Amino acid sequence: MPTRFGAMLTVALAVSLPATAACAHSFSLAVVADGEQAAMQLNSAVNGILLASQERDGHADETSDGHLGGLDVFIVPLPTRAAETIQGLKRAPQSSIDIAILMSTEAGADQLDLHTVTIRPGTINANPTETSKLFATRFQSAFGMMPDQSAIEGYNAARRIDLAVRTLGGVDDRRALIAALAATNKGSE
Repeated sequence: MPTRFGAMLTVALAVSLPATAACAHSFSLAVVADGEQAAMQLNSAVNGILLASQERDGHADETSDGHLGGLDVFIVPLPTRAAETIQGLKRAPQSSIDIAILMSTEAGADQLDLHTVTIRPGTINANPTETSKLFATRFQSAFGMMPDQSAIEGYNAARRIDLAVRTLGGVDDRRALIAALAATNKGSE
């Protein structure tokens, strides 16, 4: 179902900028899934991430697909064979992936280089909170359906990344980024 975010199937979230840039205004974020449900899992996770990327710093006439940590976010398909079905994306040039969300235990990092920081979705609170209820309402409004587990995990991971990147002011300090992401492993609330 096309939305204002465009039709999405198997995608990865990415923002392009070489890791050596001193004053980064963007960074790359991949979403990696594998197995029989990979397309559905990625679609849901990306929708959750897109919702998070529009919340804090979104504005009209975006030149990116949104923001995390105050930095631009662009969506880039991984694996690249999924690109044929993706519509409405900004298609920023991809130089490298700075952070990758591995959505399942099967999701391998074999498409990523050694400098990519990998995370798995954080712990999700099983009991509904006011924040999770508001997320479900916003997700349903944006995408016309209730969020599934992958959408919740994608949103949670994006919120964790937003917090880490915003605190650090970027992604250049790999060790600090790993520590900041690890500190939010219990979730984003």
